[in-house]
Amino acid sequence: MKPKYLKTAFITTAVLAVIAIITTVVLVQLRNTKETGAVISTSYDIKTSPLSLTAAEDIYNIDTQNEIWADIEAYKDSKDYTFGDALIIENPFQTNSQSMYIYFKTQEPASMEYTIHVENTDIPDFTRTCFNSGEDNMTTEHEYQILGAVPETDNEITLTLTYSSGRTEARSFTYNAPALTGGGNLILTYTDGETSEALADGLYTVFAGDSFFYYYDNDGILRSEFPILDYRALRLIFKDDKMYYSAGVSAFVEMNSLGRLTNIYDLGTYNVHHDYTFDDSGNILLLATDTQSPQEEDRILYLKPDTGEINQILDLTDIFPDYYINCTPNKDGKLDWMHINTIQWLGNDTLLLSSRETSSILKINNIFTTPSLEYMLGTESFWQDTPYSSYLYGKAGDFKSQLGQHTITYVKDSSLEEGQYYLYLFSNNIGISSTRPDYNWQEHFDNIGSAGSAEGDETSLFYKYLVDENKKNYSLVESFEVPYSGYQSSAQEIGSNTVISPSNPKVFQEYDKDNNLIRSFETGSSKQSYRTYKYTFENFYFK
Repeated sequence: MKPKYLKTAFITTAVLAVIAIITTVVLVQLRNTKETGAVISTSYDIKTSPLSLTAAEDIYNIDTQNEIWADIEAYKDSKDYTFGDALIIENPFQTNSQSMYIYFKTQEPASMEYTIHVENTDIPDFTRTCFNSGEDNMTTEHEYQILGAVPETDNEITLTLTYSSGRTEARSFTYNAPALTGGGNLILTYTDGETSEALADGLYTVFAGDSFFYYYDNDGILRSEFPILDYRALRLIFKDDKMYYSAGVSAFVEMNSLGRLTNIYDLGTYNVHHDYTFDDSGNILLLATDTQSPQEEDRILYLKPDTGEINQILDLTDIFPDYYINCTPNKDGKLDWMHINTIQWLGNDTLLLSSRETSSILKINNIFTTPSLEYMLGTESFWQDTPYSSYLYGKAGDFKSQLGQHTITYVKDSSLEEGQYYLYLFSNNIGISSTRPDYNWQEHFDNIGSAGSAEGDETSLFYKYLVDENKKNYSLVESFEVPYSGYQSSAQEIGSNTVISPSNPKVFQEYDKDNNLIRSFETGSSKQSYRTYKYTFENFYFK
């Protein structure tokens, strides 16, 4: 009989051998998983926001935003987060209910792609590659906002790392996103046109009239909603690693790619309206109303984001003193005599302004010193009895100039001669000037609108001009009919396509290079969208 200690040693050796075999198998499987990119199901600890905020006034508070960021920084310092044990926080800054924050580190530089999948077959997968500031979009410290989750359903989210060595590693988890808080529809109804051309890459950004703006993908699926204070956001503009937009009548904000509000600018007694843009120094020009003046929508403010300094740099009554004095105010004594709705920076202290009330486009020089009118594009009969008719450029060709236009866009083209540029816009094709009751647009033009919605077979128009400052004229080089909208609306060229948003029919559309409809989306909202632009968010959220 063998001694007991030999029997025990044999059993111990056998157990150790089995453990070694199991360990080897697990390591081989793990290695194969990393090499082949097989997905590892992972149970992440998804945290809620450090602060629970419901009121927009609390969200748009810089002290609150800084407090949330301090809590996140404390989380980051509390342990070493890895890809398999990442820090994930649901909508930490309360600025986008369909988003989450993620943070972790890797030993080898990598980029991260994510895919959001739900069981609803009406909602296609949403895949994006996150942007980071590393070389070739590779980094060892990963900090992103994942947006696009579908509310009130299980989202299977797959995160895929591609390392600099070429190997991949993928992990998936399930996340049930909260309910929407705004009035945007989750799935938009759309109609396809007859062209087979593809939609441009990007997310449609719908600036609604319900104190929210929304991101929709090319399938009409709501991928983000952003609450604001009041009024409406007007467009998004980007500089370096920040995004800027109006968040209320007197609030303008700066946001980073994580969804954190990093600056909130109070415009004081001014109200922002319609538009804003950067100059060459990275400062911002905003169209504004001085609430202490009887005139409306005729001022320009200058905001320096680095310091928060805000100054008025233009009052259009100084440019048109002999015109505005003869205009008729409304019954409340307010005088919306120009109604400037777009601003475009041309460089060299010059800019273009779109005036809806006069259906004119103005070029202003020396904006920071002695602003002056250089020329206008508009209707001759409207200006003929004023001291400003001599500023009108002539028309090269037989066409109707823009009427009630919105979103003029300046396009510099290297193929053009010096002194020439393209200018495209949404011509609403409406003839109303309430401050000039002496002028009847319908007496001068046929088949134009006089109300917000079509009353007959009126249409609005996409227009593209070639402006020639050498010959002092402009020609219509491209146009096509779009659904009629008397007010608001937008036009945007993106790649070879054109995005059109006729506000009043509550649709937005995309057309191909030959102006054929690719797809038309119905917003279905109780309130019309003010504008719709499409952004790729390249080098902001996405690579």
